[in-house]
Amino acid sequence: TATKTVSVVDLPVVDLPDTLAVCNAAEPLDLSALSNVAPSPAGGALQWEGPGITDAAAGLLDTEAAGGEGLVSIRLTYTIPPGCLQRDSMALRIDPLVTAVAPPDTTLCSNQEPVRLEGMPAGGIWLRENGQEIDNPIDPGQLGTGTFALTYMLNRGTTCETSDVTALTIVAGDGVSAGEDRYVCETADAIELPAGN
Repeated sequence: TATKTVSVVDLPVVDLPDTLAVCNAAEPLDLSALSNVAPSPAGGALQWEGPGITDAAAGLLDTEAAGGEGLVSIRLTYTIPPGCLQRDSMALRIDPLVTAVAPPDTTLCSNQEPVRLEGMPAGGIWLRENGQEIDNPIDPGQLGTGTFALTYMLNRGTTCETSDVTALTIVAGDGVSAGEDRYVCETADAIELPAGN
């Protein structure tokens, strides 16, 4: 007699979101990372299909090749040995990329009241040179004197991220002095007032 062992392998699991929204970007998009796909069990092979796919195994997509702005269907197949596979699909919505525009370079005095910088369109955030977010309205006294490159950013950390930079210069605002009080008679000749400092 002969004996043969047959192993039954469970079907793999792969799950995509129903819809993934991205922006019409210049660089290829990594669909695996953006969709947070986590196939199980590990060790299989992914195969992406659909308009604009430039690397089926890596899941790279060119939005322009996909037709630009609009809705496209993306399919994913996950295969494990000995050839068991699972499929899923999602709608990919490609939105227009909105450009962030910072206001012109600005000079403020250190003793001014907080000033709101208006980036366009509204809804973005302001960042310092080190990438740290800064409150807006901006308090010149807290920044100190000097010139600061401030970045206005929209949709930080997404495929729709855009930014623009403005220079904010803070100068010392120590106030002015008109000199000591002086008293004159209304019949006195014209007098020359001292220059302020």
